[in-house]
Amino acid sequence: DELDTIFPRRDGGSDAGGRERLIGQFLAELGGLKPFSEVIVIGSTSRLDLIEPALLNPGRFGFVIDLLPPTSPERAEILRIHMRTIPMGADVAPDRLAELTEGFSAAELATLCQRAGFERLQSFIAQHGADAEKRAAQFNVRMEDFLRALAALRGTQSALGTSRAAD
Repeated sequence: DELDTIFPRRDGGSDAGGRERLIGQFLAELGGLKPFSEVIVIGSTSRLDLIEPALLNPGRFGFVIDLLPPTSPERAEILRIHMRTIPMGADVAPDRLAELTEGFSAAELATLCQRAGFERLQSFIAQHGADAEKRAAQFNVRMEDFLRALAALRGTQSALGTSRAAD
């Protein structure tokens, strides 16, 4: 996973010697595999442009499969699946959330649901204190919780240098 961090494109930087040896050793190991052996090497990355190009030469990683982010209907279904285990308020609209999460992966949608639920739980406990357990039947995650979680995730993504489509 994350081949771009393990085998970044060689650029002759300050740590080029260590990186060169690591990439060279890995390429030698890949080259030593016999065709049709019982060994299959699979790698993944979200930044193919940052991977050392030699890894993509024939006889190494022979196929590149581009997995596109889910479409809006697919995102809505992914959200519904993750919402099955969380008490939802009547105002929660998976289709609207799917529109607002253009470009999100399934993992990011799962994180959105978890974050909305966790933040709502924290505020529910803070609001009800010692009575929170007695009032558990009243607990549900609302659309506003998802919108706050979405804003927080977008802020995190901006800080990490990733971008999402605007609302």
